[in-house]
Amino acid sequence: MLAIALTDELWSGVGVVAAPAVEAEQRVSHSGYTLLVFVIPLLVSALLEAGIALVSDRLPRRWLVAAGLAVLSASLAACALAHSGYELAIGLGLAGTASGVACAAAQAELVSSNPSDAERTLMRWTLFGGVGDVLTPLLIGALFALGGSYRLALLLIAA
Repeated sequence: MLAIALTDELWSGVGVVAAPAVEAEQRVSHSGYTLLVFVIPLLVSALLEAGIALVSDRLPRRWLVAAGLAVLSASLAACALAHSGYELAIGLGLAGTASGVACAAAQAELVSSNPSDAERTLMRWTLFGGVGDVLTPLLIGALFALGGSYRLALLLIAA
């Protein structure tokens, strides 16, 4: 389950690291990019996650993790195939929601499975997230050097 922390940081960093390429391909200004890649997805994610949080205590955590990862994968694939900035924004909003649900459920499951080791478990989670933060620019740089794009990065992370 710690790999979820790494995956969360990988996918969420693509939009930041590959911003110039996404702006050029989607033909949006920098302010338009901010709206499409940050503002709209964060609003969508906040609304959806709030609704899911209301019922999440009635669902098994492992189910939430699995469903969250499945929706995350599908959303990232949709983002990679998006034809417009608005499709990308909605896909990122769904990905953010799915990732938030999966991460929260995974953290809760990890901590509740061994409560006496909660601090160490969450430190490992933070370490895996930090590794994802470091790997994202390296992944994007390597893909761009090999002729790939941010779309390929999203597809690889979705897989």
